[in-house]
Amino acid sequence: MKLNRLRIIIASGLVLVVAAFACLYFWFSVPVGSGPAGPIVSGETFAQQWTIDLSYSLDFGDSVTAGFGARKGYSYFDRLVQNPMDESQEMKGICFGTSSSQICVYQFVNSGSTSIELLEQELPHLAQADSNTLGIVVSLPAEMI
Repeated sequence: MKLNRLRIIIASGLVLVVAAFACLYFWFSVPVGSGPAGPIVSGETFAQQWTIDLSYSLDFGDSVTAGFGARKGYSYFDRLVQNPMDESQEMKGICFGTSSSQICVYQFVNSGSTSIELLEQELPHLAQADSNTLGIVVSLPAEMI
């Protein structure tokens, strides 16, 4: 009976040790990429303001769009609106914030949702904008990830 108890204790200890190493590996040893995330974007489009009037940026998406896993100001949508202070030289000034003197940002995000679901649920609640208003709608469907 003592031998069986000892085997159970040793097996439990091994399971805990393996689980601890797995947690450490998946939390701290995940590889991080380097280099550009896509093609080079020309700064010519952003060299002058697109409008001097108020513009809107609407963001529909899931947890990726909300910036899950990214620190504040570094999600892909945050970077579209305004460059972070340590932005790479190639991307400085290439954002919506340089293309409009006033930009209002609205995020409609729901973890696990699809863009179609968000459009069906949130779009009817949006107020209609003036016809002279520039609007930029950003949507990253969960199915594309």
